[in-house]
Amino acid sequence: MKVCVQGLWHLGTVTAAALASLGHQVTGLDYSPVVIDKLVLGEPPVFEPGLRELLAQQTASGRLRFHDNPIDALRDIEVLWIAYDTPVDEDDVADVDFVVSQIERTLPQLAAPCKPGPTPHAGGFSGLLQSFAIDGLDSVACREGITREQLVMNLIRHR
Repeated sequence: MKVCVQGLWHLGTVTAAALASLGHQVTGLDYSPVVIDKLVLGEPPVFEPGLRELLAQQTASGRLRFHDNPIDALRDIEVLWIAYDTPVDEDDVADVDFVVSQIERTLPQLAAPCKPGPTPHAGGFSGLLQSFAIDGLDSVACREGITREQLVMNLIRHR
């Protein structure tokens, strides 16, 4: 499967490397050129035992690559996996607006969703996954008085 993992700090980098190690074609997307440059050089953003070696293996295999340009990162993907370590302020309050702004920045760049194909994912973009260290979408949905599903649908409609 062709997967784009957006948000390349601890959660996203580990997710991207693990998916590539399972044989998926993975593109990591982060809007920070500094993060991308370090990952291309094999430098993970945080220490995680074995992560540096896993990144090296998977980039060398060609199954893992990194971009800060969403057009390149999202080309021909089947799944967008949003994986942010939601930032917190000095009072440990989550900055969910950051996560939502990153999603809003990416969704307009997706190709037409759900093109028919012989298998559920063979025809093009078919899914959006989220994993956050702090569930950003739930926090925003609660603040807006809607469900997480309604929030995701609103974000997709406005792309």
